[in-house]
Amino acid sequence: MVTAPRRRGDADRFGRMFTRVEITALLSNPFGRPTGWIVLFGGVINGLILAPALAPLTGNDPAALAVGVPLGIVIILGVYAAAAPRWEARSFAAAPYRWLLRTGHGSSGAYAKPDRRGRLTLYSVWAIPWNKGIGAELMRQVLRDTVEQGLDLWLVAVNRRAARFYRRCGFNPVNRELLGTRMVLRCEGTTDRSDR
Repeated sequence: MVTAPRRRGDADRFGRMFTRVEITALLSNPFGRPTGWIVLFGGVINGLILAPALAPLTGNDPAALAVGVPLGIVIILGVYAAAAPRWEARSFAAAPYRWLLRTGHGSSGAYAKPDRRGRLTLYSVWAIPWNKGIGAELMRQVLRDTVEQGLDLWLVAVNRRAARFYRRCGFNPVNRELLGTRMVLRCEGTTDRSDR
């Protein structure tokens, strides 16, 4: 069941809003999610690449590195801000399950598609503003369209706060991974209990 119309405008709106939420989260708590570490790592690499070109301008190598790393982080964030909306819009448009909810209190969205192992997996969950019940409303719709229709639903919670939210929604942790905690919500009657 597809829960959002297949309109290009919805996909573009989803991509823009998800990117806005992600960048806001990165700026408020850079290391609260894996993306923050990726941006830092990419910024350091860019800084090391830029440092030799900056050395004549700054007068020495340590100063060039001190300028290069923040500049590298800004470049990575700029590339992400420019490219992520399109990536997310394409993924949203191609997913068999899509949600883009707008209420009087805010907006939220997510999409679900099979992962590499064929498990229906929830991706790019966001809500604006946070802590207003909008995410819970989104999850009620997601669960109606998936688990109540007989489908197990998987996701990766990127931090402890997200994992607590998903536990309240009925998800159970399966294992820790590099990007967070893999969780599952099994529909009634599911016989496959593989954890991986």
